[in-house]
Amino acid sequence: MSMSLAKYVLVFAGVLAAAFDSTSAQASSWVGVMKSDNGKRARVTAFVNAETVQLRFGEPVNCTIDANFLDVENGTSVYRFHVSQNGGAFCDRLYPGELMVTPSSTDSLRMSFRRHLVPWWGVLERGTDR
Repeated sequence: MSMSLAKYVLVFAGVLAAAFDSTSAQASSWVGVMKSDNGKRARVTAFVNAETVQLRFGEPVNCTIDANFLDVENGTSVYRFHVSQNGGAFCDRLYPGELMVTPSSTDSLRMSFRRHLVPWWGVLERGTDR
């Protein structure tokens, strides 16, 4: 791991530690609804840790996509999407975009991303850990 990447991982860990206890920051699940600026909605379960995020979207989207940690900007962790695991037009079109994750409190996260230049966002609540 490069010195620069190590620095960002440590900063991210510090951001999470401020919002979560160290055990839950390792692998926490979060649930909620992602909304687009043009009125569309999709239920999502997110599994988040300092290195990766996995988003599992419900109907009608019905797809899963992973993202790896990239950077920290002003307390927001930035992740880069991978190619979708199980296909689906929604997740396929997220690649190679970025996911922004900001702790709102100990029990909520704000997530956002763009799909076809349309912003999507949601506040997810703490779910049951994996």
